[in-house]
Amino acid sequence: MKSRITGKLQDTIVIGMLGGLIGTICMEISNTLIYKAKKTEVVYPQITGQFFFS
Repeated sequence: MKSRITGKLQDTIVIGMLGGLIGTICMEISNTLIYKAKKTEVVYPQITGQFFFS
């Protein structure tokens, strides 16, 4: 069965990965800005590292 190209993403895995990537980029940018403004003491990679090594 052939499918026509309609200009929309129809694969839910690709849509989920793209949404996760966009969300992660926004989260990292906002956390970096908050960290540089001295409003928080750690960034997300440091928190993640603490979970893995504890």
